[in-house]
Amino acid sequence: MKFTFTKLDNVFFKLLPYLSEAATKIMLVIARYTDGYHKSFARISYSTYEKDTGLDRDTIALTLADLKEKGLIYCSPNYEYNIDWNKVIETIDELSNQSEKTTSKVSKIGRKKRLPQAVKNDQKQANSVGKNDTFKEKDLKKPLNKEEFLEKFLSLSKEAQDNYIETLATREQSQWIIEIRFSK
Repeated sequence: MKFTFTKLDNVFFKLLPYLSEAATKIMLVIARYTDGYHKSFARISYSTYEKDTGLDRDTIALTLADLKEKGLIYCSPNYEYNIDWNKVIETIDELSNQSEKTTSKVSKIGRKKRLPQAVKNDQKQANSVGKNDTFKEKDLKKPLNKEEFLEKFLSLSKEAQDNYIETLATREQSQWIIEIRFSK
């Protein structure tokens, strides 16, 4: 067996403390299929991500969205990915400064505790906004269609949206949220 290897920029290792396990795996796969094959961009299918990372599709989608939102990866209109190493360097500097200024721990990129709860709630329907801009367990009883759900969901603050996704979203609702966030 002949061993081959992928050249990986050293700056990636400085980013590791700030990445979740899922984000680390996703970025390594992108590096493998771009830098490893001496390409600028690579079209990587979800089945390839699943096979190479052991992650499920929902986790992959949410992690890719988070990495794109942070600017660490770029996705072309043809769904070809690459890592923006200059943005990685900027992000490391920002996160280092942020962790120096605060005593609280900096949250990790790609840290999405959304899906396990979403899978558990798969049979439930979270449907209406409760008091104080949050969804409540009792609100899971009234089913809403996609449009009604998204209208109420988008009326929430960003913090309330993230809290809802993390704690109450069903798999179907997670998919709706992914679709709306990717369409922006």
